Amino acid sequence: MLTKLCSLALVMIMAASVSAAEQSSVPKTFSAYIGGFNGPTYLVELRDGALLYTSGEHRQQEHKVITPTSAQWREFRQTLDELVVWQWRPDYTNASSADGTQWRLSLDYPDRGLRSQGSNDFPKHFDRYLAAVRKLLDGEEFR
Repeated sequence: MLTKLCSLALVMIMAASVSAAEQSSVPKTFSAYIGGFNGPTYLVELRDGALLYTSGEHRQQEHKVITPTSAQWREFRQTLDELVVWQWRPDYTNASSADGTQWRLSLDYPDRGLRSQGSNDFPKHFDRYLAAVRKLLDGEEFR
């Protein structure tokens, strides 16, 4: 009887650990934007566990709610860690160009967070970050 109770307790502890690990792969806050003056814009915001995705031209924007799976969130976090986004500077601005592409990223996990933005300048491997966001959005545009 004691062995069965110990086994049951161990299974419950392992299940709680997996659930906690899945929870930690979902950020507490997440907002990402990219766009330009004369082109489409893309905005992603985490709200109540789902992503509110806004895309389109300034006057004709579409909204969509996307709920990533636990696996998608884990892969996204893994990519952020591989890209060492936690070391991105707060600002990447090319002052020699007024028009072009503006972007920003704001996210918080229990163990770290980031606020970074730019205008016509980007951190190293920024294209891989954009691809990771697109995967999180089930292939929706984010460029």
